[in-house]
Amino acid sequence: MTVYKLFSGISLIYHDIFSIGGAASPPVTGDLLEVSFCCGGRSEYRRSQHCYYLSADEYMMRRCSPGDTGARYPTGQYSGVTLLADMNGDMKELSQLLDGAERVPALLAERLRGALYVNGTPDIAVHIFKELWDLREKASAGLMRIKAVELLMALGDIDMETSQAREHSITDEQMKVADKVCTFACSNINEHYTIAQLADMMRVSQTKLKYCFRMVYGCSLYAYLRRQKMYAAAELLRTTDRNILDIAVDCGYDNGSKFAKAFRDVMGRSPRDYRKYAGVRMEHFAAKTAAAPV
Repeated sequence: MTVYKLFSGISLIYHDIFSIGGAASPPVTGDLLEVSFCCGGRSEYRRSQHCYYLSADEYMMRRCSPGDTGARYPTGQYSGVTLLADMNGDMKELSQLLDGAERVPALLAERLRGALYVNGTPDIAVHIFKELWDLREKASAGLMRIKAVELLMALGDIDMETSQAREHSITDEQMKVADKVCTFACSNINEHYTIAQLADMMRVSQTKLKYCFRMVYGCSLYAYLRRQKMYAAAELLRTTDRNILDIAVDCGYDNGSKFAKAFRDVMGRSPRDYRKYAGVRMEHFAAKTAAAPV
C-alpha cells in the first residue's frame, strides 16, 4: 500500500495485494469519505449486515465512522485505487485548483446518507480512476492532484439512485456459507468433493452454495481451488529446488503436461519459466505500485 497526501484532508492510496488466502485492511479510525476503485482481484465491504463486492473496473463510495470494518480481500488478490477524504479536515486547498471543489466531499457524504454506492458501469469516474492507476509509477504529485479534483467533481454529479449496490451484495449469513465451504475445501484440497456433498455438509441447497461462493470469490469453487493449488505450487517453485513433477503430484496432477497447462493458465507462464525468473508473477492485476510516497 502506497499513500500520497495530496491535499490537507485528502489522500490517494494505491493497493497491490497478493497472498495465498484472504487478506484485509485495518478497521477505520476516522470520519472518512472513501471512494475505492478495483483494478483487479476482488474486494469486500460490509454495511448493515450485508457484504458488497467489487471486481475489475467497478467502484464504490461510502461514509465511514471509527470502528467500521476495513475492506476484505477474500481471494487474497487485489489491486486498486482509493481516494480518502477526512470529513473533519480543512478542504480549502481543493479550491486552489477549482472553485467549489472544497464542498464536494461533504456533499457526497450527505447524499450517501449511510448507504453504500456501487457502480459497475463504465462512466467518466472509471476513466479517471484508470488514469490515476497509470500515474502510480510516475509519482507525479501535480497530475495526481488534478485528477483527484477531477474525480471528485465527476462523482459530485452522480445520481445516487443509479447505485447497483443491491446487485453486488449478499447477506452476512450467505457470506459465512461461502467462507465455511472455502475453508473446508482448502483444508482438504487434494480430496474431491462434489457440490452435492459439500451442500449436504453445509445444510444448504446446491444452488445456494454455488451462488454464495461465486458472489464472494468471483468464480466457481473448483476454479478457486485450482488457483490456490497453483499459488501453492508457485511458492514451492520459488523457494525450493524440488522436481517440477514432484510438485505436480503434490497438487494432484500425475501428468506433467496437464499441470503445466493449469499453471500457465493461472500464473501466465510455465512452471519452468516461473522458476527461472525467480517467481516474478504475471497476473494481470499484479502491476507494481509507486516506490515512494510524495
